[in-house]
Amino acid sequence: MIGRDEFTFKLPSGLRFAANRYVESEPANADGGLTFIFAHCASAHKEQWELTIETLFGLAKGKNCEAWALDCQSHGASAELNAGLLGAHNPIGIEEYASMLHWFVENGPIRAERCVAVGHSSSTSAWVLACTLFPVAPLRALVLIEPVLISFPDHQDLIDLGKVRVKAVSTRRDKWESPDELAAWMKRRHPWTTWDPRIFDIHLESLTPYRHGFKWTDTDVGRVLTPKCSTAQESRLYTHEPHVRAGELLHTICGQVPVHAIFAESADFVSLKARNAICDVSAGRTMASISIIQRTGHLAIQEQPKATAVAIFNAIFPTKAHL
Repeated sequence: MIGRDEFTFKLPSGLRFAANRYVESEPANADGGLTFIFAHCASAHKEQWELTIETLFGLAKGKNCEAWALDCQSHGASAELNAGLLGAHNPIGIEEYASMLHWFVENGPIRAERCVAVGHSSSTSAWVLACTLFPVAPLRALVLIEPVLISFPDHQDLIDLGKVRVKAVSTRRDKWESPDELAAWMKRRHPWTTWDPRIFDIHLESLTPYRHGFKWTDTDVGRVLTPKCSTAQESRLYTHEPHVRAGELLHTICGQVPVHAIFAESADFVSLKARNAICDVSAGRTMASISIIQRTGHLAIQEQPKATAVAIFNAIFPTKAHL
């Protein structure tokens, strides 16, 4: 079991973000443990990291680790914190996400030199951009899971995938009359049919009704359930320009911080061509390690949270672990 404490931080922009701190229920007495900082992908939220964090703590037992998971300003609990401001604010992009991550490393209750930054999908680009901001944070390591950085001249395939995601989000249903109707609708559709059942339950957490992924919204036709992250906010994270910029800057980060790349066995989103380009040593993008999570696709955190934890552990600690 892990303990969870909830925090709220205010950024210089006036926007706030929610963060959870996780520690072992019986923490070790040793000093000098690592702090893992987890950032989520588009449309997700910080609690989707919890099974990965729990497994990671089990593997690293006695190493005195802690973990923080953060909600992007437009996602999860942060979206509710900023409800009165987001309407008048341009949709939050990767650049703003990066600024939030950088602010937390610089101003949060942590020591940057002990921090391992972990990103998945869209947040990998946010972490890379965060590492280029001044002052440069002396991170211990950077872990990129299924990175979507665009790092080669012929990058039209990833740009097209982003456009497909925007179209899919714009036409996706976003109102349900009851929790049962919502759960039944999701269980019949991709990507939720591939999720670990526990991650699915976390997404529909009911300690406070549907607190993580959804909220009750009053409309002209009555009270309905809607995603906390709006279509416009989710779509903004798929815009390709900041992912191209992150790809252009990755080589500088590789020269400053050990960067670990973790890919899914299925190249259902990040193609083999893109992977080879991201890890192109001739372009200065030298990875400290490259690994594969078996039996999963792009949404590895949602599909294989335990295997994801093993991949993170094996990248950071010299003693290799297995499920």
